[in-house]
Order: sequence, then structure tokens, then C-alpha cells
Amino acid sequence: MRKESALWTICLDPNTAPESTERALDDLLEECRDQFTTFDRVSTEYEPEQLGWAEWVTEKVTSNRIRLSALRRNYWRLEA
Repeated sequence: MRKESALWTICLDPNTAPESTERALDDLLEECRDQFTTFDRVSTEYEPEQLGWAEWVTEKVTSNRIRLSALRRNYWRLEA
């Protein structure tokens, strides 16, 4: 997928990713190394954009669901 401007991340779980995936990632990193950066560089050189209204609502709903789930788990743990 091509985009004019974007920051993409790659995350592999070494416990579940097959070796072929790791080799493919190594090949990609070698082939496109000039297009990759580091977290430290991004966090110091770029300002985060404001969320749009739909992203803001999604973030709030998701955060509240996580908090509610944690409260439920803690409540049931106290009851046991």
C-alpha cells in the first residue's frame, strides 16, 4: 500500500512468528533501510496530530471499555 506520508510500525511476536516471516522482515529492512527510522527520532522530530472527532470518540469508548473491564475483574477478585 502506498501513501504519500505515513508512519507505519512493524510488530512481530518471536514466539509465534515463523522463521520465514523473520527472514522476510530482515530482507525488507535491508532493501528499504533508508526509509526506516527509530522511535527516538520520531518522538523528538514530529508533533502528534490532533485526533478527528471519530478517532476521538473511538479512543474514549475504547478507553472506557478497558477501564470498566479492569473494574469488573478487580471487583470479582475482591468478592472471591
